[in-house]
Amino acid sequence: MPYRSEKDKVTNRKKHNPERAAQTREERRQQREASIVRQNRQYTRTDLAWAAGLFEGEGCFSTVKNTRANTASLTSTDKDVVERFQRIVGFGSAHEKPPEKVHHKTQWVWKVASFEYFQATVALFWPWLCERRRQRALDILNRRLKYFAGSSGRGLPRKDSNKPRPYRQRVAA
Repeated sequence: MPYRSEKDKVTNRKKHNPERAAQTREERRQQREASIVRQNRQYTRTDLAWAAGLFEGEGCFSTVKNTRANTASLTSTDKDVVERFQRIVGFGSAHEKPPEKVHHKTQWVWKVASFEYFQATVALFWPWLCERRRQRALDILNRRLKYFAGSSGRGLPRKDSNKPRPYRQRVAA
């Protein structure tokens, strides 16, 4: 991305990390996946079933509008429940959400926004998810696959892609 000014160039620059620079993208992905597996081996099947049941009742799979971001989130008014859920799952972030109205309670939210962790959440809870949640997860995953399989990997093809585009769009493209 070109910088608009020299100031932007200085403020947007990330600190150089020689260890990270030496790693390839594939190596970093493998490390993330290995950490997911390592973190989840310390809990029993009963703990995972409890977390999946909680997610079934209080959680959701969603897609952020107009982006490719897929999220899995869980909301509760009990901080200890969300913290236990996060310990069992082993990834994601938990934060406090202040009440929107005076008579509401403070909510605690666990959320995963990266696609790798979204997939890991689906895989972790799959045996305990009901049909509706399974279908929602599959819809999101299939939409992501279609997005990358679409026109030259640049998104889904337009519905009217067989129709000729107006002259201005053809020239600009």
